[in-house]
Amino acid sequence: MREAFNYGTLRLIGVSFFGVILIYNAHNPFLFDIIKPSVSEKSFKSFCLILGLALTVIINVIEIIHLKIVSKKLSKKHIKLLGVASESMMIGLQKQMNIEDLTLKTRIFKAKKLLNISFRKNWPFVQRHMVLAPVEIDGLTTKYLRGSCLWSVYPKTEGIVGIAFNKAQIKYDLDVSNNNSYETTQKQKQLTNDVRFCIAAPLFKNEKELYGVASIDSNGEMTKEKIEEFREHFINYVSFIDEYRK
Repeated sequence: MREAFNYGTLRLIGVSFFGVILIYNAHNPFLFDIIKPSVSEKSFKSFCLILGLALTVIINVIEIIHLKIVSKKLSKKHIKLLGVASESMMIGLQKQMNIEDLTLKTRIFKAKKLLNISFRKNWPFVQRHMVLAPVEIDGLTTKYLRGSCLWSVYPKTEGIVGIAFNKAQIKYDLDVSNNNSYETTQKQKQLTNDVRFCIAAPLFKNEKELYGVASIDSNGEMTKEKIEEFREHFINYVSFIDEYRK
């Protein structure tokens, strides 16, 4: 990859340098004396300026497109490595804690701001909403079996992920199915009716601002004796994912 980068850089410098020479020649027509074209010096200078600018712009645009393609390919490899690394961490964690019978599912949610426009007495009323939308990353996150949905965090707080976001704290519940305080919608209940244990952590953009939530859930039982140890591992796991994604 380094060789490809060096070759691309040298190519860009070389072609751009040729364009710079043409642009320079428009002001100091030394090529006119060398080539001695059949056109006037003024026309030759104009031609060099136009060609030099066009060549420089076109080559730079081509290189930018090429770099974006390379960056996209590297991003896919980056995400794939993230999935492999996180899976290895999870397997090691399960073996260490002797909870290999649990099926642990990682989910990531990103905060999004929405505007809801309604009419009250024929007047438009705009209300700001903020929701958590699931982010799908191959090899890392798990989709809900029956579809997808948004989790409100403002003005209403929905689910344990919504609480973790609004309180900016790690939250967990050993038996989500028996907790009726999450204000979940009927669709959310249908999507998560197989979830028993869930733990969620806020993801910070900076010291004061959050950008999402990461969670792990399972349809199996997490005991009270193991939850605190699992919580410590979960913190490290989320930190790894968060740092790797940046």
